[in-house]
Amino acid sequence: VNGVFSQQLTASDGAANGQFGHSVAVSGDTAIIGASGAAYIFVRNGSSWTEQQKLTGGVGFGSGVAISGNTAVIGSRDSATVFTRNGSVWTEQQTLPGPGFNTTNAVAISGETLIAGLSVFVRSGTTWTEQQRLTPPNIPPGAVSSLAISGNTVVIGVDEVTVTHTAQGAVYVFKRTGTVWTQQQMLLAPDPGMLNFFGTSVAFFGEALVVGAPNNDVHGSAYVFYGCGSQWTFQQKVVAFDRGNEYTGTFEFQINEEFGHSVAISDDSV
Repeated sequence: VNGVFSQQLTASDGAANGQFGHSVAVSGDTAIIGASGAAYIFVRNGSSWTEQQKLTGGVGFGSGVAISGNTAVIGSRDSATVFTRNGSVWTEQQTLPGPGFNTTNAVAISGETLIAGLSVFVRSGTTWTEQQRLTPPNIPPGAVSSLAISGNTVVIGVDEVTVTHTAQGAVYVFKRTGTVWTQQQMLLAPDPGMLNFFGTSVAFFGEALVVGAPNNDVHGSAYVFYGCGSQWTFQQKVVAFDRGNEYTGTFEFQINEEFGHSVAISDDSV
């Protein structure tokens, strides 16, 4: 809080190359942290975070995580698994099969709706059913790299899309009316370049959307868009204040920093 270090979290059974922290998500006083083949639930009591439970699954399990209240979804190579919490115990509610997901390590959830890859699911009671498979145009197979969802809006980042430059990346916004999702807009960086990977990460809050492009200008950038009605417009490009500085001693030049590899937004802060 206010830039002050609070606590370092580690897995209770951490091992070398466990990739703990590969993916993270927070909802209220609960955090979920992905690792290689596992996801760890932490809860906050006062100012202290403690591990509540370890969740495990198949190949790639933990590569993508999302949480909303007492529901968590964990992505893996060929499926997405939903867990729910009763008291302090998490149990598997349903495993959503892989066909049609288009990379299930990208997952997002908002209330009774979740998206895994390109498939949107809704929950009725305790059962999740596929509502629609989204079809952004001209995206490479398996290329979904990031997802965000809030209410009736889904944002899909596809960082390998080629429009005027190879793998410049693009972001697609879908809106739901009733039970039908339709594409609202395709967003591109105002300064696209080859292998910029715009869309590697996405996050939005209210009327603000932030998109990461970790290879833009070599060092990486993030772009903020503002949504008004049915249109998102570019607002500002964000870069690291110390990009391109040179280090001395054992450090090499500060290049390929991948600024924008991950992004988050809340209220007026990115």
